[in-house]
Amino acid sequence: MKKLVIILISIICVIAVLHLVFNAVFTVDLSMAHSAQLDYNDGNGTVISCPVAPDDVKELKAILKGVKRIDSPSCSFGLDVSITFYTGDSYTTICPACDGCPLMQVGDSDYYIKLTPAERSRFNEIVKKYGMVFPCI
Repeated sequence: MKKLVIILISIICVIAVLHLVFNAVFTVDLSMAHSAQLDYNDGNGTVISCPVAPDDVKELKAILKGVKRIDSPSCSFGLDVSITFYTGDSYTTICPACDGCPLMQVGDSDYYIKLTPAERSRFNEIVKKYGMVFPCI
């Protein structure tokens, strides 16, 4: 009986550690991004594809700095509504939730990040200058 208790406690500890590691390790690192491209297609005829001004790239990078991964949400995302940050030959695409909630998908992956309401509000203000408006579903 004592062995069984030790095995169960060990399994629970391993699961807890793995959960902490996988949820804390993934962050979006845009620190080296030097430019960004905004793409927006609301499905109702508004199609925009344009570069983002350097000052706005800097502010968007600050908003997204250090945000952590969350579990899969139920919001709608898509590459039709996205901002791609470029670092040399590599890039990171961020797809904000189309319904305006503070969640964003990293590219077309299963990684999602969450902004604070204030960060999402500021994000919306910046991208609105380029024609990206929320909600867009």
